[in-house]
Amino acid sequence: MNQLPEQEVAAFEDELQRLVAGGAGLSDSVRTALSKNRKLFMTATAVRDEMKRAGFDFGNYSSNPLASVHSVLKRLKPDEVDRQVVAGVMAWRWKKSDKPRVRRLRRNAAFYGEGALGNLGMLKDMLNPVMLKEKK
Repeated sequence: MNQLPEQEVAAFEDELQRLVAGGAGLSDSVRTALSKNRKLFMTATAVRDEMKRAGFDFGNYSSNPLASVHSVLKRLKPDEVDRQVVAGVMAWRWKKSDKPRVRRLRRNAAFYGEGALGNLGMLKDMLNPVMLKEKK
């Protein structure tokens, strides 16, 4: 960013913040929503609403975001969450874990457009025209 003209730095910082904030996937955002409310059993609707309050972009899940959230909740492992029926509806509560969750990259992660690698690719594409202009 030190190579950018002053008038472009603010716009670049805003775009960089947007890219970094948008890097969390659906599964991680569901886990975050549950972990913020560790003492509560939350339904899929409550998790979705918490994610919306936190600013999660459901743009890619516009057909039925609730179904996507519910699908992630059903796949969570027993060592991650407690499950219980509350008022006739399935609900989940985050279990406290002493060990940090380690994420593994998929073998072909470079070909996936979403997530951190996609954001880095977009960032690289944004920088290339600016850097090429500087070299001339």
